[in-house]
Amino acid sequence: MRRLISFVLMAAVTLFVLCPLCALFGWGHEGHQVIGWIAEHYMSPAAVKAATDLLGGVPIDSVASWADDYRHDHPETGPWHYIDIPLGSDFDIAKECPNGQCVVAQTEIFLAVLKNSQFDKAQKAEALRFVVHFIGDLHQPLHDADNGDKGGNGRHVIFDGKPDNLHWVWDTGLLEHINSNPEALATELEVKITPQDTTEWDQGGIGEWVLEGHQLAQKVAYGDLGADNPAVITPEYEKQADPVIETQLEKAGVRLAYVLNQALGEGVTGASAVQSLASGATPTQAEASRIPKRLTFGGEVEEGRKSYAPPPKYPKKARNARLQGLVRLAAVIGTDGTVRDLHLINGPPLLVDATMQAVSTWRYTPTVVYGEPVEVDTEIDVNFTLIK
Repeated sequence: MRRLISFVLMAAVTLFVLCPLCALFGWGHEGHQVIGWIAEHYMSPAAVKAATDLLGGVPIDSVASWADDYRHDHPETGPWHYIDIPLGSDFDIAKECPNGQCVVAQTEIFLAVLKNSQFDKAQKAEALRFVVHFIGDLHQPLHDADNGDKGGNGRHVIFDGKPDNLHWVWDTGLLEHINSNPEALATELEVKITPQDTTEWDQGGIGEWVLEGHQLAQKVAYGDLGADNPAVITPEYEKQADPVIETQLEKAGVRLAYVLNQALGEGVTGASAVQSLASGATPTQAEASRIPKRLTFGGEVEEGRKSYAPPPKYPKKARNARLQGLVRLAAVIGTDGTVRDLHLINGPPLLVDATMQAVSTWRYTPTVVYGEPVEVDTEIDVNFTLIK
């Protein structure tokens, strides 16, 4: 969760698409329903009840495509559904997400609304609808990548013998080939998910999940396409793409449940929780006055959860010298999730600068006590290991 900022809505962005509406919408209605059904299976009873109450008694799968419908009349929200990271480039949040106009920033903003008691029921209900949809969108690889073609919207393909565009094929076409019945597909995918999967998929944060999608777009969506224009979607291409789509739908469902359990399922919210204040009750005036402005990592204060943490680049001199090791830094995680007051505790000198540069860009889900974000003094370890 980053600082709650009132972003000025940008002018509507006109996208070139071959299919005027469907190519813009991640996964299509059916894919988002599948994600909602899977998420409901993994949500805690408290989170399910809170979500259902906010939505007026309906389940989250019923509003999974609401954000696409909302965009029809509010085109300024279009950029909130994706982030165009150019193929082969590093993820630069400032460059790819100007003024918070991308799926990474907007998902975090609406999650912050859900976690903050200062917002009313209507505001939280709208935030929930956006979160349910955006978690799905950011798991569609072509919502995380761009090859000079608006995330595949401008890439001509032949699918089932008919001209179309690559984005629509990944949103809807391939999914219909896998299973055209969304409820049956959700059931089929759920039985494949193991406890180990859920543990692994809950790691990282929104920024890292987007990078996963970007890598899949580069390796599979674009990588297996070939150079022909229009490119033919062959059975061999589908064989590579189908398991990626299935896994991304599974991950989106599990991760949607995870973030909603955090936002709606506990009295004290945020990945970092102070156990002594985790009763879930509204604080009294005396208790609120004792909420500290800064906590220290350790004991009852858990380590903050990273939402964006690109790894440092391995220094050339260190790599050539086959130097490995751990760099430990002291830092303060701010109430907006940014890292500041960085200084070295210990580590190999050749690795320190690269570590400092990378960690200074990291973002965390802040520690929240009774709805109030607090600073945390912490230590950050970065381990450099060479693959033999």
